[in-house]
Amino acid sequence: MNVIDLFLGLVILLAAYAEYSRGLVLALADVLRSGAALVTALVGYTLAARLSGSVAAGFIVGIGLALVVLVVSAVALKRYGEGPEWSRGKPGRLAGGAVGIPLGLVLGFVLLPIAARLPPVARAAEESFFGRGMLDRLPALYEAADAFNLQLPQFEAEAGKFEEEHRAGHAGMAERLNYRRLDRSTCIECGSPVSFRGYRRTGGTRVSPLFVCPDCGRQSDGCQTFEGFHLMYGRCPYELGDRAELDCGVWSNRRPVRPRRACPVCTGEE
Repeated sequence: MNVIDLFLGLVILLAAYAEYSRGLVLALADVLRSGAALVTALVGYTLAARLSGSVAAGFIVGIGLALVVLVVSAVALKRYGEGPEWSRGKPGRLAGGAVGIPLGLVLGFVLLPIAARLPPVARAAEESFFGRGMLDRLPALYEAADAFNLQLPQFEAEAGKFEEEHRAGHAGMAERLNYRRLDRSTCIECGSPVSFRGYRRTGGTRVSPLFVCPDCGRQSDGCQTFEGFHLMYGRCPYELGDRAELDCGVWSNRRPVRPRRACPVCTGEE
């Protein structure tokens, strides 16, 4: 146990106490408010980022809409009052405190990845019991975003060029790709359809997709497929393959290769 565990424990205790003091009815209302704000933020971010072409604009719009939902709902609840009397009794308050525990967990899950962008926090989170467990749940968040085709602000941006992929920690926000759509894209080594194996955490807050070719075993974050290379870097792997052999900077195969077949993206083949 370290300072991260203590911080997360404090967040959960404060959330539980806050909902205990409000009672069960208002605690349940806070759950609905928080869920509505989260959904509004994700939808607002997705629409704004796509319409404006700016990830930063999407981030600002998403946060702004979430705050509007929280403020308006708080005003409405204040007019409602303190809730029914039974909700403010001892059993109702205890039930409200129990509702506050998962709310605190969600709040910690939101705050920790943001704070873990700082190297000292990231190191402490890796060594903590609860912090590491929360970070290990990040791939599930990406899986859900892909399933509903939602965008998430990505603070650990991918390399804009293949030559930079071996460098870790590209700063700034970037639009996250829906890598699920690259399932069965074409392997640059043997030309077989690759399999999307989901997302894996590669350290800190960094989460990367994993693709594996069932025939030659080549693995990558999508850059070792023709379709993925085009989508990620905006050019054909042959542009670099003519000058150097290619390998993935995230999931190394320890056997760089040059493309061995015609690019299906450039030729229009399926």
